[in-house]
Amino acid sequence: MTIGDNVSWIRGKHAFKAGAEMRRQAGNAWNSDEIVPAVHLGPSPWAGPNGAAGFGGGANAIQREYYCGAGCGIPVTGIDSNVFSGLNSNDAIRARALLTDLAGSVANISQAFSLRPDPKNIKWLDYSEYYKKYRDFRQNEFSWFFKDDWKVRPDLTLNLGVRWEWYGVPYENGGMMAAPVGGSNGIFGLSGNSFADWYRPGERGQLTTVEFVGKNSPNPGKLLYQNDWNNFAPAVGLSWSLPWGGQDKTVLRAGYGAAYGGRFAGGGGLGVDINVGLAPSLNHFANHATTEVSEMTLGNVRIPIPERHPAGFLPVVSVKERSQGFTIYDSNMVNGYIQNFTVELQREIARNLTFEVRYIGSKGTKLESTLNLNNPIVEENGLLEAYRITQQGGNADLFNRIFMGLNVPGVGTVNGTTLTGSQALRRFSTTRNYLANGGVRDLADYLNRDSSFTGEVGGLLRRAGLPENFIVTNPQFGSRTFGGAAIIGNNNNSTYQSMQVAVTKRLSRGFTNQTTYTWSRTIATSISDPRNRSTKTLDNSHRTHDIRSNGTFELPLGPNRSLLSNAPGWLSRIVERWQLGGILSWNSGAPLTFIGGPSPFMLLGNTNNRPDLVGDFPKSSGTVTITNTPGRITYFEGLQRIADPGRNSVTTSENLRAASTLTAIADAQGNILLQNAPAGRIGNMGQSWIEGPGQIGLNANLIKTVRIDESKEFVIRLDAINVLNHPNFGNPTMDINSVNFGVIGLPTTGQRQFTFNARLNF
Repeated sequence: MTIGDNVSWIRGKHAFKAGAEMRRQAGNAWNSDEIVPAVHLGPSPWAGPNGAAGFGGGANAIQREYYCGAGCGIPVTGIDSNVFSGLNSNDAIRARALLTDLAGSVANISQAFSLRPDPKNIKWLDYSEYYKKYRDFRQNEFSWFFKDDWKVRPDLTLNLGVRWEWYGVPYENGGMMAAPVGGSNGIFGLSGNSFADWYRPGERGQLTTVEFVGKNSPNPGKLLYQNDWNNFAPAVGLSWSLPWGGQDKTVLRAGYGAAYGGRFAGGGGLGVDINVGLAPSLNHFANHATTEVSEMTLGNVRIPIPERHPAGFLPVVSVKERSQGFTIYDSNMVNGYIQNFTVELQREIARNLTFEVRYIGSKGTKLESTLNLNNPIVEENGLLEAYRITQQGGNADLFNRIFMGLNVPGVGTVNGTTLTGSQALRRFSTTRNYLANGGVRDLADYLNRDSSFTGEVGGLLRRAGLPENFIVTNPQFGSRTFGGAAIIGNNNNSTYQSMQVAVTKRLSRGFTNQTTYTWSRTIATSISDPRNRSTKTLDNSHRTHDIRSNGTFELPLGPNRSLLSNAPGWLSRIVERWQLGGILSWNSGAPLTFIGGPSPFMLLGNTNNRPDLVGDFPKSSGTVTITNTPGRITYFEGLQRIADPGRNSVTTSENLRAASTLTAIADAQGNILLQNAPAGRIGNMGQSWIEGPGQIGLNANLIKTVRIDESKEFVIRLDAINVLNHPNFGNPTMDINSVNFGVIGLPTTGQRQFTFNARLNF
């Protein structure tokens, strides 16, 4: 809902205008969270031989109780390649699934509960009481502006103004808006309460808990973040008709303006439920266990399924969870703003023909960013050092401490002498690939969240006497899963600089056209190391060169035209009112970044590292080449993949080096240009190193209008898409470890197309 009004007043050389506007946004939606009890058929997850029953065999009593309670599905054994020669793994899975379905084997029973939408009267509700979980998010906004268009002289006009914006903090009308206790500092959990405690193993804080905040909640004085009251946006502009070169022939325009953006402004509406409406501990998902039987089948499942309501509000996510994501807002978050700069010189070079050259720039400041706090810690805790020792064939004390006395599947029991922790990691099928291919982050995540040895998530670290936050800052939440423990703040910035040239032909003699050329550079924040949040690179939207042209031309045929103006009536009807139109576009390619092995960090949406640049790789590299191999199109023809020299640092013990699949990029003579960075370090090659293939398009139309009488006409139209029948290619594969490095997929544009239309206007 929007309410606003404007007022204008002209006095002398001034034209004043002022106004105010109040906006009220609301987003009301519901979901069920699949809270209806569900019975899932399948085998016991811990009963079969290794690999035969989902999680693997050899379950101990602790593991079975943790995952199944006292009841699990029927064990499935004997359906594997050891019994049936030639049986592949997919067919074995299908056969086991068919057997459990026919036997009615119940793997688990699950049900979810949601809190009643009354934060002052906490109670868990099941599907019969609260199937549709409603959230009514609201936000209030207010703005006012004042401007003065001042005609200083007939040839000079100044535009002066200011605008103030207030974007209220969103709230849930039922009081169900959740935030960490202690504000955004609460996201650091056991590690402490500020960024000073980031990447510092050792428990100095408290578990992260959530509370209801905002209007209609038990804590109406607490908000998701603080109101931002100082959003004043000035605007200054001028237009000056220069006195040289003829009156009103040359015009200089310049301007500056700022604009603030609201957190939830735009077509997405109040999309906050993903962060606060589903905050950890506001929903409860329960797996049913039974003490009635040792193996569950449909025959002994009680109907209706027992409803095991949670005892009460669960304000704390356990450190034994480590799978949920939790995203919160910085308590000091403010509204980001964009400053725009313009200088333009326009010259009329002929009648109906103008030439313009302009500078247009913008600067985005304090733009929204999301930072994952749960990047694995590998340096400060000695894990990276232990990783390198193990990778090079040594024995790390840290891994002895973690695995001492544990039976590693397919390897044996670690005793520190005949079998060390490092040896076990080099042999164990799950971890040897991490060591062979630079996956120190993946190994850290495995140690942090594995439950197969102890029956509880995080048990490896806990058993070794290491702090809960030994590997991640907040061990209540996930690290590898998207989100982790993330905080939304104002760490992003951007700049746009461009020179634009335009030639405009206004309609005369049946012809009109506008052609523009833009030379620009777009830079934005791009975080590789979350501890260095000022890293910048070319934005994905950047295009160095861009040409656009559009126009129409009415053929000079028929009455009052240059040709056939005196033609007979029947011929005039045929040749008159033909119009040709077209749109041409061309732009240079998108910026591309080379990808190396795993990054030591888990950034949101990106876990890739950059390679090391060790040879001459010009930024102008890259040409679309159609090879002799049918369907194979490459961008770096002449380059080859060879074994990465980093493999030499991987020990041959336990045949670990043979497990390395890392590759480097070399020229035709074998000189290495790109190679993988060592484990734990970001590659030295810059981001957005080259540009991808450019894009070109030409569309045209031909229109014939036949006049029937004064009120009726018949229009025939032919549209042509991709007139040049030119393929536009997508970007190549940039991963130097991929067999498809440099390969481009199918063209992104289709073949030339014609469309015929006819219409009667009356």
